[in-house]
Amino acid sequence: MEIWELVDDSGNPTGVLYERGSKSEMPDGLFFRVVEVWTKIGDKLLVTQRHPSKWMGLKWEVTGGGVVVGESVCEAA
Repeated sequence: MEIWELVDDSGNPTGVLYERGSKSEMPDGLFFRVVEVWTKIGDKLLVTQRHPSKWMGLKWEVTGGGVVVGESVCEAA
């Protein structure tokens, strides 16, 4: 189970918790934080292809994910 602390439109924590995949709608005006990690080695950029069974399967992406409760953005990266 992944729990996110929602933030306002300025990125300030609100104390409101939301479970990933919840059937309830996320409250208006609140957001969850995500990170993307762009890895460059020399002149090459690391990208990966999503597993075919995942949402948006076979699409290309960089490493990333949601920031869970108690985790800093740097720790999530």
